[in-house]
Amino acid sequence: MVIPWLAAALALSPEAPPGKMRTDRTISLEVTLDAPPAKVYKLWTAAEGTRRFLAPAAHIDPAVGGRYQIIFDPAGDPEGANHGTKGARILRLVPDSEIAFEWPMPPFGPELGGPPIHTWVELRLDPAPGRAGRTRLRFSMEGWKRGGNWDQAFTMFGERNWPLVLNRLVVYCRDKVSPDWTATKDKPGDPLDRIIFKTAMVKAPLSDVWKAWTTTEGVKSFFAPEALVEAVPGGLFEIYFNKDAPAGSRGSEGCRVLSVEPMRSFAFDWNAPPSMPAVRAQRTNVQLSADARITSHRLSRSEGVVPCWQSSMWT
Repeated sequence: MVIPWLAAALALSPEAPPGKMRTDRTISLEVTLDAPPAKVYKLWTAAEGTRRFLAPAAHIDPAVGGRYQIIFDPAGDPEGANHGTKGARILRLVPDSEIAFEWPMPPFGPELGGPPIHTWVELRLDPAPGRAGRTRLRFSMEGWKRGGNWDQAFTMFGERNWPLVLNRLVVYCRDKVSPDWTATKDKPGDPLDRIIFKTAMVKAPLSDVWKAWTTTEGVKSFFAPEALVEAVPGGLFEIYFNKDAPAGSRGSEGCRVLSVEPMRSFAFDWNAPPSMPAVRAQRTNVQLSADARITSHRLSRSEGVVPCWQSSMWT
């Protein structure tokens, strides 16, 4: 479940790392993970951990000043010089709590690829509200300039690359499923990398939009004729599209609320229609963030049944 923050969101750390400069432009995201902060910290700070969700290979020296060399194409670019983070260094480590590392973008030219490396990533790990053993991960990528390749890269990393990475991390922490790193031009992509991202501007006060998604009566006002919504972690989020159908086939039966932060974010899992039993038992995550806008991410796991998932929307 990936929540985008407004670009003007506050930095995770009040001071920029030595030699770095914050700008008025930031990519800010948030996820809730089914793993404790100590485990999430290890996933980001060890090469074996990053293989689970970030890239097929890496060289990571977990100390300030150590390498954070991510390698996306071990066969064609074994050092990560052209499509990786060769030269990147770790900038900050607070065990089980904070991580910061440089992130160059060599495909976008020498100014973005470095040296020097202008952009960096900051991660903040906190226990998530609700059920124990979960992590609220706040992500920001700092140092962005404007114009030319900077604008193109900002859009790509903010709307595609980093949401995709965090989607993989959500799925790994939840299901212990990692991407298929053997994808090629003849075998494109990985089912884990399917994200539906939508933004809607709603002409209503934030409080009204929040009630529309988090109460039974609110959901019935726009989503389906019947529903049962219990807006607490673990509560039901059942939408009944056909109340006359047999039990278990009326809608999103069995789906539950994953996280709630009042007037800010609301997450629940989702299933496919009963006409697609092969994928109905699998779940995706929907994340809504409310901050003068409502944004939803649907994060899908589709192992071996991609064609079904492509047509599995209820409406």
